[in-house]
Amino acid sequence: MNHLRTKILDLPERMYTDAGRKLAEQRRAFVREYLEQLEAELTGRR
Repeated sequence: MNHLRTKILDLPERMYTDAGRKLAEQRRAFVREYLEQLEAELTGRR
């Protein structure tokens, strides 16, 4: 999960084109939602 946080979540800032940034933002939103759900399940909040 650390890889997701350190690499995937900062992808938009590393993209060179508007299209790349937009796609990376969509991917980041997906990964954030996934991580929130996973953490909730692992800690018994869900």
